[in-house]
Amino acid sequence: MGDEKRVWTIYCHTCTVTGKKYVGQTVKTTEARWVAHVWDASRGRGCAALSRAIRKYGGHAWIHEVLATVSSRAEANALEIEWIGRLGSRSPGGYNLSNGGGVLPHPPEIHAKMVARVRAAQAAIPTAVRSARAAKYWAAYTPEQWAQHRKKMVDGWRAASPEQKAEAVRKRQAVYTPERASEARRKVWASRSPEARSAIAKKIAASFTTERRREIALQHAAAMSPEQRSENSRKANAAQTPEQRSEKGRRWHALQTPEQKQKRREVCIENNRRFTPEQRAAAGRKSSKTRFRKRFLKEVERLRCAAIVDPGYGC
Repeated sequence: MGDEKRVWTIYCHTCTVTGKKYVGQTVKTTEARWVAHVWDASRGRGCAALSRAIRKYGGHAWIHEVLATVSSRAEANALEIEWIGRLGSRSPGGYNLSNGGGVLPHPPEIHAKMVARVRAAQAAIPTAVRSARAAKYWAAYTPEQWAQHRKKMVDGWRAASPEQKAEAVRKRQAVYTPERASEARRKVWASRSPEARSAIAKKIAASFTTERRREIALQHAAAMSPEQRSENSRKANAAQTPEQRSEKGRRWHALQTPEQKQKRREVCIENNRRFTPEQRAAAGRKSSKTRFRKRFLKEVERLRCAAIVDPGYGC
């Protein structure tokens, strides 16, 4: 049924105990609307002030009257605002919590109570249940709804003032800690298929130049302590073969500028001066053993390959 075929009724419920009033509008009969108010009050719904009064004084301690009837929603909104002001039914003088007309500008103290009540109810729900509900809600979104949602968020962010943006970032950072952000990223990454992970990694790698990768590596290294850098180096070296480590060293040296190489030599000389003669001698013996072992393994591999080609070689 269209709005042009409806009739809006402006009604008033008056409590005979307190004399306070409640003004509203409906397209139903006044009796049917009152039954709905009583039903909502029994379940803690509807207008909070009116529902509390109905539960306290009962559904029979009220007088009901029709104030006006109109044929359009706009007229009903205007008359509702007018009658609320004329009868003084706005809280605390009455049971209306807004000025009417479909607008709900709750008083600050009532709004704060409503927010606190909702937050307390949400906090009582386990995190897993809230996450499941949210996932189910977002999964039902169509591509068009997602596009509309993103557009709404972008438009709202662009329209916000610098102070509002700073406050929004501050609130998000207070709740979304680095640990929580890392956990969320791990969950998202774990939910992707191996093919999707590989595609994302290739896309990221293709977008990074050698200079950009080097810059990111230096930033990560600067954010770590010396102990963390040493531990990461040990883990990386342990996961590689000797050939991979050698190739990695050659690539690393090839990327070094002459200034960086000179600086590294100076650092090595300075570190060498800090060692005692015994420590330098032990380091030299260890280095000699390593070089001898490499040459020995290389010669063994050469002889083995020659024996495969010529079984009589070396006999």
